[in-house]
Amino acid sequence: KSNSEYADIISKTKLARVELLKTNNELQKKTEGNAKIAEEYKKQNLLTEEISNSKRELSEIKDEIKKYNSELESVRTNADNSPDFKKMREEKEKLENEIIQKRKDLDSGFRELKFIKDEMVKSSKSEGTDKIVDAASAVVASMNQKLQTTLTELNAVKKALENEREHQKKSAKLD
Repeated sequence: KSNSEYADIISKTKLARVELLKTNNELQKKTEGNAKIAEEYKKQNLLTEEISNSKRELSEIKDEIKKYNSELESVRTNADNSPDFKKMREEKEKLENEIIQKRKDLDSGFRELKFIKDEMVKSSKSEGTDKIVDAASAVVASMNQKLQTTLTELNAVKKALENEREHQKKSAKLD
């Protein structure tokens, strides 16, 4: 009886030992799994924190952009409403209108000259031709004078425009 009890106890001990090893293996696997999960959770928390920081920085940058856009709009409004700017715009329009008028005058003069040339071709009388040539010479002289005046005015406008651009650049650098 004692041998059979002893064998039974040994058998139960072996089974308990196998069960214990099996349980230990399962526990070790679960512990490793939990460690991996904890590591992943830590990484996820870091990413979440990084995303939050990035969102905050983005928000700050957007606020700065709004601020600078507001300042830029204010500067543009002030520049557009400044008396100097309005005066320059009016002067520019006036000069453009003068240039358009001078071009019309030149076109008119060229038409007169063409008409005179056509009349000269049509005219077969020498005495009539002399008068036409004199008239054409007068028209050409008048047109040359208008052209010189226009060129002088155009150069003055170009110089004034260049001076104003330099003034604007200097003003912009000072701001």
